Amino acid sequence: MIVNKILTFLSKSAYVAVLLSFEGVIALPAPLLAKAPAEGPSGLTVLADESLTVPLTLIARAYATEYQTPISTQFGPTNQQIREVEDGAEANVFITGKAIWMRQLEARGLVDVYSRTPIARNSLVLAAHKGVATPKLEMAPGLSAGSFLGPNESMDALSVALGDPEYTAEGTYALDALSRLRLDGELEPYFTFFRDMDTLADTLNAPGAYGVLFETEARLHPSLQVIDHFADTAHAPIVYEAVTVAGENMQGGRHFVDYLTSDKARAVFARFGFRPVS
Repeated sequence: MIVNKILTFLSKSAYVAVLLSFEGVIALPAPLLAKAPAEGPSGLTVLADESLTVPLTLIARAYATEYQTPISTQFGPTNQQIREVEDGAEANVFITGKAIWMRQLEARGLVDVYSRTPIARNSLVLAAHKGVATPKLEMAPGLSAGSFLGPNESMDALSVALGDPEYTAEGTYALDALSRLRLDGELEPYFTFFRDMDTLADTLNAPGAYGVLFETEARLHPSLQVIDHFADTAHAPIVYEAVTVAGENMQGGRHFVDYLTSDKARAVFARFGFRPVS
């Protein structure tokens, strides 16, 4: 497909911009373009994990069209969004891939616990730059740090980039996986933590440079190649959950949360590599 060949040469930001601008071209499900009904819930503000930017932007556009509802999507580090909700910022729906952050809002009575709904799953991968030759690796117990390097590469070249678990769900799941595989002790001297996954991806440009990130995130960086997939049993399930924020227009928030489990929304999530909730 011509569009996919063009996207290969773009940065992530340009890649995402092109994906969104080609909304009507990149095989979006026809039902998303259905004529909107005459009435629908009032405007909504959705706070969501950055890793959901592309599919949720398209789903929100479809929802706005179908229900003639103004909808604002805001993406950022979830811990910052939690503080915004705690401070009373305008929000109707909150979406995260980290259960402990969801429980934090529940404990403070800031969300409708009965509306908490799983909407999609993700997976974890080891990635490196496409232009760099890498050894064949399988993320399993017993892997040594030296296994990540070629025969003529120094250990000084090795780096393993992770998301900062205080800011990103990716970092939490990455540390969980490396711990369960008993690789954390072996690789910890080479860890570098990043609050921003785009910055993390930009550092993977040399031999010996690896990153652990969500598969869907790796797919949005045309410069990256997936070296190996972590087994689902290597970490806690990566499940995104949506919940209605307590306050005004909770009915509208619940309606959008329900929409996120519709066949229309699931088709968009699947288009960008997210897995269905079983």
